[in-house]
Amino acid sequence: MTLQRERIRSEEPHSNDLGLSLLSENLILELTDKLGVEWTRLGIHLGLSNAQIQRLKLDYSHTRERSFEMLMRWCHSTHGDLKKIQQLSCALIKEGRCDLSQWLLKETGINYRPRATSK
Repeated sequence: MTLQRERIRSEEPHSNDLGLSLLSENLILELTDKLGVEWTRLGIHLGLSNAQIQRLKLDYSHTRERSFEMLMRWCHSTHGDLKKIQQLSCALIKEGRCDLSQWLLKETGINYRPRATSK
C-alpha cells in the first residue's frame, strides 16, 4: 500500500474517535466473534504478558469481552494502522488461524503477505 493511500484511508470519515481507522471497533468485534477461546494465545503472540492475560480473565467474565478488551488494549499500545494490521496478521498465522489473517487483510484492503515464522 502506498504511503499516500495509507494517509487517505486514515482521513476517511469512518474513522472512529479511538484513533482506529483500518481496525475499527466493529472490525475488532467481528474478529472477536471469529476468534473465540484462542484469544489468550493470540494475546501472547501480540506481546501481552501472562499477567495481563490473567488480569483480563479476572476483570471480564465472558470470552467475548476478554478477547475484545485484549485487542483494544493492544491496538491502543501499537502505533500505525499498517503496522497493526501486519502484526495482527502475523500473530493470527502463528496461532494457526491463516483463515482469520486472510479475512483481516481482505476486510482492511491491505495487500500484505506475512512471512512464515516459527512459533
